[in-house]
Amino acid sequence: KKGDHTILSTDLGLQQHRLDGDEYIAVIDEFMEAVFTRWPNVIVQFEDFQSKWAFKLLQRYRNAHRMFNDDVQVIENLV
Repeated sequence: KKGDHTILSTDLGLQQHRLDGDEYIAVIDEFMEAVFTRWPNVIVQFEDFQSKWAFKLLQRYRNAHRMFNDDVQVIENLV
């Protein structure tokens, strides 16, 4: 399956499986904390995240940080 990188030999990028679950959230949490510590007034745009994470991440950060998910929120506004 290409989506979860079980076929690693054809990928040109990092030859590791994608993070998932708590590990994935921990990396995004660390990123958000670092970005908003360094640039408190920044707006973060989430783009092309896996759909299983798009809504979860939006819910997780939308009330604490200035951010939006282009894939989710732009489509909602178009409809």
